[in-house]
Amino acid sequence: MNLVTDKHDPLTHFPNIVSVGNFYEPSLLPDHTSQKLNLTRDKLVQHDISDLEGKLIPAWQISEGLRPGTVICAKVTLHVYNIPNQDFPGFRRVRDLSHDTPSIKKS
Repeated sequence: MNLVTDKHDPLTHFPNIVSVGNFYEPSLLPDHTSQKLNLTRDKLVQHDISDLEGKLIPAWQISEGLRPGTVICAKVTLHVYNIPNQDFPGFRRVRDLSHDTPSIKKS
């Protein structure tokens, strides 16, 4: 897994850098401002989301690749875990939503 830190579009410097599982700096997002978000260790992750032509959509361009009207089909699974709480009676409930690779149907 690679970490990309270029604050500009890394595709101009590294055209082959986009691959599933890579990590990128959140500053690559178009609406990222350090004043609004205090992200110190968080990273942007490249998920397996492709356009109609099968090309991987870069994580920082997801809003361009998935516009209003785009239909996405995904198989999702919801897992709920009840974790006993050691500090006081009861439990803590954790929800996890897992999905397979989504497929884009139309744009």
